This record gives sequence, structure tokens and C-alpha cells, in this order.
Amino acid sequence: MNFNINNVLEAKVKSPSDTTGKASTIKLIDNLSLSTSYDIFADSLRWSPVNMSFRTTVAQKISISATSRFSLYGLDSLGNTINKFQYSMNKRPMRLTNTSLSVGFSLSDLIKQFSNKNSSLSTTESRSIEVDEDGYLKFSMPWSMSVNYSFTYSKPRFDAIISQTISVNGSVSLTHNTSISYRSGYDITNRKLSATQLSINRTLHCWTMSMSWIPVGNLKSWSFLIRVNASMLSDLKYERKKDYHDNY
Repeated sequence: MNFNINNVLEAKVKSPSDTTGKASTIKLIDNLSLSTSYDIFADSLRWSPVNMSFRTTVAQKISISATSRFSLYGLDSLGNTINKFQYSMNKRPMRLTNTSLSVGFSLSDLIKQFSNKNSSLSTTESRSIEVDEDGYLKFSMPWSMSVNYSFTYSKPRFDAIISQTISVNGSVSLTHNTSISYRSGYDITNRKLSATQLSINRTLHCWTMSMSWIPVGNLKSWSFLIRVNASMLSDLKYERKKDYHDNY
């Protein structure tokens, strides 16, 4: 038998400046769920772990999600799960075995949203030119950056294992034909950089140049490629690389 509960939490808010008297609905929690199951044919440990999940969005830009798993059964002196409810052992309804939390947002979108509120547009000869608050032309270099924080806690037996990481990824367009993409992060728990990669791509009318570099980690490598864009000349290329297998 499976048990599953899903819910969405909303609130009605009335604005003081709204003369219609109608309240608007805002979503507080996008999804809140709880699930478990019961195996009627099992000899013992019939109840499966209780899973809980939570997901919401703050200010329409910051995504927050969390999951947790609980066991209804206790542990013996060796840390093995036994057919005895946790509540009968220490009056606690459940035993937390693992949980995770993730917070992610687009830094570029947040900055652009703030900048748009403070920028103005001036029109010259029927063309719209974007300027800053001092009247100077705004320098345009399209870019994006996403940031994510992850926290995990695991305690299957007696000892707890905690992990925390921060990761970033995005791209920068230096010119119309030249772009840089990147991904990296930092392992807070082990105090070291996580998987890091830098890629550069240059496109012209008839050819493309690309370069990729992974500076740290077990997959440390680099590659450089120049190739003709025409499909019938796909074999016409120059390539140099050092694969991560060369590290061993």
C-alpha cells in the first residue's frame, strides 16, 4: 500500500493601493509532499522510509528545494536497522537518515533586473539607445551566471556525514562571434575546487575555433580545434589535445 500527500500553499494579499477590493493570490510553496508505503507481505520492516520534499521560489528568482528521508525503525548497538519502532525506543516518532537542501539563482538576471529599474532610454533619429543614469552609452557584453548552493546530511547509522558545495556556471560574449563559457565550484567540506572547465569559441564566416581546458581534478585536460564549417569539408581541421588518460 502506497501513501502519498501533495500540497500547494497559497495566500491572498490585498494591496492598500488597490481600489477594486480584490485580493491577489501568491504562491508560498510550489510543492510540499510526503510519501511512504507498507508491505503487507514482508516478514519484518514493513514500513518503507518516509520521504518529504519541499520546493518554492523566492522573489520569482531564487529557487529553494529540500528533501528528507526518515526511518520509522530504530538501530541496534551495531547500527543495524531492527524491527522495532523508533518511538518505542526513545519516544521519537522517526529517525532522520538523510536530508538535502539546494538554493539556486541566476546572478545575471538579478543584476539585470536591478539595472533596468535605474536605466533610461534616449531616442536619437528614431533609434533607441540605452544609456546609464549619467547619460553615457551603456557598454554591452552579454553574460550569464547561475549560482547554486547544495547541502547534504546523511546519518544511516551513528556517524553523520555532511557535505556542502557551491557551483557556478555561465557564459560571456566578448564579441558577436567570440564567447566564453565556464563552470566551476568549491567544495566547502573538503576545502578544494570542484570540477572546473573553461571553453572559448570563435566563429567566423567559414571556420570555427574552439578551445577547452579542465585545469584541476582527475579529468584534467585541454583541447584546441580549428575546423571548416562546411559539412562537405568536415575532415579539413587542425586539432591538438591532451586527454585526461595521459595523466595516468
